[in-house]
Amino acid sequence: MGLASVYYDVLNKLVLDVQLADILESKRYCAAQHLEVSKQDDLILYDWGYNAFWMYAYYKELNLKYCM
Repeated sequence: MGLASVYYDVLNKLVLDVQLADILESKRYCAAQHLEVSKQDDLILYDWGYNAFWMYAYYKELNLKYCM
């Protein structure tokens, strides 16, 4: 069993990145890995369950915009 996470451009309907991880891994970990392909002008949207203080700090460090 495993965990799949997809970083998707909702405006252009494109898959930008896919992360595959062990089933015991956190979806937050996969979300953080997607940031390697993020651009400064992206607005990254999340549904429930992704919020964590370390993610807020990471986005601030990378100067990325997000909505959780």
